[in-house]
Amino acid sequence: MPNQLGGVLHIIAGGQTLSVRGTVTVRLGLEERETVVGQSGVHGYTATPTVPGLDVEVSVPPGFDLVALHEVDNMMIQADLRDGRSYIARDAWYKAAGGGEFDAITAGMTLNFDCKSIGPV
Repeated sequence: MPNQLGGVLHIIAGGQTLSVRGTVTVRLGLEERETVVGQSGVHGYTATPTVPGLDVEVSVPPGFDLVALHEVDNMMIQADLRDGRSYIARDAWYKAAGGGEFDAITAGMTLNFDCKSIGPV
């Protein structure tokens, strides 16, 4: 088992390799549990589904077509981490949070992808 926990990774979305610049958050889509408590103590919990997906800080190179990325609604996105772990998001789409905000000064943005399922390769 490697000692390095993080570092270099690659993201491929819609057939395009993204230039990862900052953090990548993998949302596993596990159910959110809320504890139910009453006057007699803890009764148990309720469960609510959450949306799986990836949030990726990227540099946007010249010619990268963000509008075309938004048009695809059945992407497979693979995130390969330096420590050997890989995750695949299936039936994913670019969420375009904030309307697809792009910082023209830094040429960076955060791409938010939601999907139907995500899991290890």
